[in-house]
Amino acid sequence: APMASLDLFKQAKAQLHIPAVAIGGITLSNALLVIEAGASAIAVINAIFSAGDVKAVAKQFDKLFAEQDIN
Repeated sequence: APMASLDLFKQAKAQLHIPAVAIGGITLSNALLVIEAGASAIAVINAIFSAGDVKAVAKQFDKLFAEQDIN
């Protein structure tokens, strides 16, 4: 499937008013942009399981959502 832009994701989120899950190509370096675009959840299988310390990377992803809840 073609990769959707974050702008398209934002538009869909604004019009649909339902939880949206972003999948594919999400890493710690771009996850915050995806969350800020409106993702209710992100699928990060490769980013976590290819990491040397799975638990630490999973906690880093979780922290990104926790920081958004504060703001």
